Amino acid sequence: MPIIRIPCEEIILRAILKSGWLDENSRITAHAFVRSSKDRDGLSVNIRSRTAVEHWLASFNKSFGADTLHCGRIRDLDLGLDVGHAEEDLREQPDHAVVTGLPYQDEDPPRAERLASELVKISCVFDRTKRQKKYPLPT
Repeated sequence: MPIIRIPCEEIILRAILKSGWLDENSRITAHAFVRSSKDRDGLSVNIRSRTAVEHWLASFNKSFGADTLHCGRIRDLDLGLDVGHAEEDLREQPDHAVVTGLPYQDEDPPRAERLASELVKISCVFDRTKRQKKYPLPT
């Protein structure tokens, strides 16, 4: 699938969707950056400048906040990593993006764990508000 690159200076957001993605000090853990089997295109993120953060985080069944990452610093971690839009997302969800190049956990465990740990090091706390959807949000 073609990916349209996001500029290096952009800031992206990674939603924290599980309490286990935070440590006892409310810092994001590597678990938040391990690509799951449902992440077909790449690790799901949102572009900070295009995201209504409160609405976005409230759209999940449960969320525990978000962290920010700088696109250029992600690319600097590993030649195989990139950040971009899937072509169909650009039309339907211009605020959504993916981090590509992350292996699945079962595909290459050492590399998946190393990259997830490196992403933790460059992430910054953005929000730590716990939210739980109580009703469907209007579209």
